[in-house]
Amino acid sequence: MELVLLFLFSALLLVGSIVLVCWALYHWQRRKGNRRLALLLPGLLMSGIGYCVHFAIYPNDAFYHDEFRSITGVPLPASADIQRKDASYPDQHGAYAACARIRLAPADYTNLLLRLRRDTTFQSLSSPKFLFIHSDTFEYVNPGVDVKLTCSAAYSSIYRPYKFVGFLRDGKTIIIYRTSS
Repeated sequence: MELVLLFLFSALLLVGSIVLVCWALYHWQRRKGNRRLALLLPGLLMSGIGYCVHFAIYPNDAFYHDEFRSITGVPLPASADIQRKDASYPDQHGAYAACARIRLAPADYTNLLLRLRRDTTFQSLSSPKFLFIHSDTFEYVNPGVDVKLTCSAAYSSIYRPYKFVGFLRDGKTIIIYRTSS
C-alpha cells in the first residue's frame, strides 16, 4: 500500500511540475506580448512529453529489431515483417516481457533455424517444456495459438534473461519472446 501511495504521489508531483512549467512559460510570454509564442511553447512541451510517453508505453519497430538481436545474436533480416507485437511496461525492478510474431522469407527462416541449432547458448525444446508461455504479452501477440501444435521447432536460452524463439510450421513465421528477469 505504501508503494502505491508513493507511486501516486510521485506521478502527481511530476504532472504538477509539468503543468507549473507550462503555466510559467505561458504567462512569461503573455507578459512579453507574444500571444502565439505563449501558446506554442507550452504546446510543444506537452507534445514532446506526450510523444515520449507514447513510445515508452507502445514501443516502435526499432525496439523489436533490438530485441531480436539480443535474443538471437544476429540482426533482423531485411525480409522481416513484424505482424504483431507487444511488450509489458517495466515494473519497479525493470523487469519486462516482449513478444513479436515475425514473418521472414523462407531462406531467412531456414538460416535462422540452422543457426540456432548450432548455437550452444540455446537448447532445443520439446513441446512440454514450452507450455509455460502464458503471459498476457504472449497471448496478445498470438491469440488462440497452441504453441505445442503450431511450432515445428523451439529454442530457448539456457541463461538469464529468458529468451525463446519458436518456428511455426508454415516455414516463414517465427515467434520471439523475452523476459528480462
